[in-house]
Amino acid sequence: MSKKKLVPRLRFKEFEKDGEWKKLRLDELVNIVDGDRGTNYPSKKDFTDNGHTLFLNASNVTKLGFKFEENQYISEIKSNLMGNGKLLLNDIILTSRGSIGNIAIYNEGINRKYPYVRINSGMLILRNRNIADSYFIGQYLKSPSGKYQIKLISFGSAQPQLTKDDVSNYSVVHPIDLSEQRRIGDFLNKFDAMIQLQQSKVNKVKDIKSAYLSEMFPKGGEDYPIRRFEGFHGSWETCHLGQVAGINKGEQLNSEKMIKSGKYYVLNGGINASGYTNNYNTKEQTISISEGGNSCGYVNYNEEKFWSGGHNYALTNPKINVLYLYYFLKSRQDEIMSLRVGSGLPNIQITALSEFYISYPLRDEQEKIGQFFKNLDNQISIEEEKLSKLEKLKQAYLNDMFI
Repeated sequence: MSKKKLVPRLRFKEFEKDGEWKKLRLDELVNIVDGDRGTNYPSKKDFTDNGHTLFLNASNVTKLGFKFEENQYISEIKSNLMGNGKLLLNDIILTSRGSIGNIAIYNEGINRKYPYVRINSGMLILRNRNIADSYFIGQYLKSPSGKYQIKLISFGSAQPQLTKDDVSNYSVVHPIDLSEQRRIGDFLNKFDAMIQLQQSKVNKVKDIKSAYLSEMFPKGGEDYPIRRFEGFHGSWETCHLGQVAGINKGEQLNSEKMIKSGKYYVLNGGINASGYTNNYNTKEQTISISEGGNSCGYVNYNEEKFWSGGHNYALTNPKINVLYLYYFLKSRQDEIMSLRVGSGLPNIQITALSEFYISYPLRDEQEKIGQFFKNLDNQISIEEEKLSKLEKLKQAYLNDMFI
């Protein structure tokens, strides 16, 4: 049997004649450094919101790389007392406890903004020996082969971990030519930048929606909202939810009646479609609220017919605009959650839900508000679809450009 050649399925044309790649242990390409976990490791009292040295926490190193929204700092004196763990330019950070396998690279842009950075005890530094490209190594760790190896060497079920010794024996198949490594690393890094940009667009629209949800419906005890469309005036009406819509508990289906190829999906617990059926017990444009379980209190809106399961309430024949009612209830999600009773698997009683207070304006304003939020949800779906396409394309390149 002939030996499989170490050549990727997809390769840049200028390197196609360069021959096979080479397989080495990770510690032959980079120095693997852990942090200082000794007596000088900072405690809670050492952390500040601003300071000299950024001390990385779990939220700073994500699947998409660095994220600096929740930072903690230590003083220069504290940092100087510590040994290993201070970042140098082009260091690769690998999370090694909890959410293992997240990768970030300490590049020039990050270095300019945060010149002094240390890792915490749940991270490792992969320090370039100048015989491999940092971005290539980082992308290799994200590839199917890289992720598979991380899975093999990790241990622990409650909080998975990677050890320095196991990571040292991790194998990397790489091109010998540094210029090919850089070409691959730069190409895939640009994809990461596009994915991050698209993710920020998704987050921006979601943040806009969240802000409008808090401003376009009256606060408790108030007669009208902070923000309102031009041309609408006057106080809003207030009543119980049961006065504007029927509240019907769904019917539990046994597994024998649920099939994977059915026409209608079964909604149990609000956010989990547990199966499909050829029957339905709701109409189109139905609001559902999960009655119990892990998603108890979750408000959902379904444009299609579906089967409302036994842990679900369906709101029927609303006397006000259904889209308006849905988004009003989403703006009160936390309050609906507070209706839960019980310690094990909490549930919401139909009486409490029926007596839940809602407020609403005249019909024309209801329709405008409902459509406004529907348009925002459509925009979110468009941006999320673009993000999904980029992620799938990046994954395809990771599959084909590494061995």
